[in-house]
Amino acid sequence: MGRKQATNNISKKRMVEYQRQLSNFLKTYRAKQGLLAKDVAEDIGYTPARYGQLESESTPQTRFASSLEFLYTISSLDNMSISEFIIFLEGEQDRLNDLGQLKRELYQWEHKALKPLDAINRDLRDDYIEGLSSLISSKTELVLKLCTLATGLDDKVLQKFISLFEELASE
Repeated sequence: MGRKQATNNISKKRMVEYQRQLSNFLKTYRAKQGLLAKDVAEDIGYTPARYGQLESESTPQTRFASSLEFLYTISSLDNMSISEFIIFLEGEQDRLNDLGQLKRELYQWEHKALKPLDAINRDLRDDYIEGLSSLISSKTELVLKLCTLATGLDDKVLQKFISLFEELASE
């Protein structure tokens, strides 16, 4: 049996975006540190000319592109993103959910809306959410009911808000 040839799994467009991000990262890093390109090149073991290619936004560099392709190919074996795979390699599994996917950071408004729930006993909170889940038919309604606890909305106002929200979501 021969080895299966890896194919380009990352689109050219996405690879160009990665290169642009790399370029921005390197330029920002140098500016923050007050370094010249030759200083950073020396730090990472590149010639100034080779480092200059890394800072170029237009064309993905072969080594960089092949490294991303390799990471993408390996991570996709278990349906992970490159980020999730790197987190796995670094041993920071607490940043992954039960499905092995990267946990999403909460938005600022979510932190504010959910902060009052911190004051409630965990068992009581879990019972409340479990009971609420069994009574609610849609995820939208569940989220809004949970927000009710945090915001103290009147149930009539909440029902109007749910109706409006569902109406908007169906358009």
